[in-house]
Amino acid sequence: MKTDDVCEKYFKEKIKINTWIENDIFFIEGNTKALLFLSDLIRAQAMELKDDNICIGPNLSGNKFFSKKAKFGILIHNTDSVK
Repeated sequence: MKTDDVCEKYFKEKIKINTWIENDIFFIEGNTKALLFLSDLIRAQAMELKDDNICIGPNLSGNKFFSKKAKFGILIHNTDSVK
């Protein structure tokens, strides 16, 4: 499954990921569906051989998946991808 397919699959779900940093720790918070979405997105990016990264965030593409409290986006980079 491609990353776009994952986003499409979860588009109608109530997903609200919250991200912040506290005491040098990057927090990712969400309900079960939100965490499953992220795991599926990471898996899809791991299988992607042409696009080396996907970036989603509260002020970027995929902002629908983030809570209003989210401070940071998430970039998933596959170092095995070939450009």
